Amino acid sequence: MAQPKFAVKTIPSNIPENAITERIIKCAIEVHRQLGPGLLENVYEEALDIECKLDGLSVVRSLSYLYCIEVKPLVSISLTC
Repeated sequence: MAQPKFAVKTIPSNIPENAITERIIKCAIEVHRQLGPGLLENVYEEALDIECKLDGLSVVRSLSYLYCIEVKPLVSISLTC
């Protein structure tokens, strides 16, 4: 499973999650507006890091975490086209 590249380090209790999400999306749009499409992922990652910090967000890059799920039997599905 892909690991997230960015996570907000601390969320002040007085700021709603939607407001933080809007700020992150605004930063991502600004990065894309400035750089455009077609660059390598690490270029966008670095630019988003800078843009988020300029917006006052604390970020942690390449955050790793473990998902624990209950293992269940897989269901066999047949599709015909």
